[in-house]
Amino acid sequence: MSPTRRGTLLKAAVILGLTFIVGVGLGIFIGHMDAVHRRAYPPPKHAANLITRRLDHALDLTDEQRTRVHQILTAHHAEMTTLWRAARGEMQQEATEANTEIDQVLNAEQRAKFARIKLRISRPRGLIPFH
Repeated sequence: MSPTRRGTLLKAAVILGLTFIVGVGLGIFIGHMDAVHRRAYPPPKHAANLITRRLDHALDLTDEQRTRVHQILTAHHAEMTTLWRAARGEMQQEATEANTEIDQVLNAEQRAKFARIKLRISRPRGLIPFH
C-alpha cells in the first residue's frame, strides 16, 4: 500500500471516528437534557408544591414558613414563566444556528439521521424547581 493511500485511509478513519464520537456525544447530551427537562419543568400547578417541599426538606421550615413560601412561589410563578418564554426565543435561535453549522459538516446520510435528532428547545411547563 502506497504512503498516499495509507494517509488517505488514516484520514478517513479519523473522520469516521470523530463523527461517531460526536454522534454519541450528541445523543448522550440530548438524552440528558430531555431527562433534566422532564424533572426541571413540572406542570405549573405542581411547581410551587415541589419547590416548597424541596425547600422544606433543605431548610426544615415551620408550618407558617412553608405556607408563606408556597404563597410567594405561587405569586411569582406567572412572571417567572413569562421571563423563561422571553428567553426561549434566543435559546431556540442558538440551537437553530448550531444545527445549521453541524449540518454543514455532515454527509447526506448523516444529515438524514441528524434531522431526527437535532437540538430542540422544548416549551417549558412551569417554574424551575430548587435543586
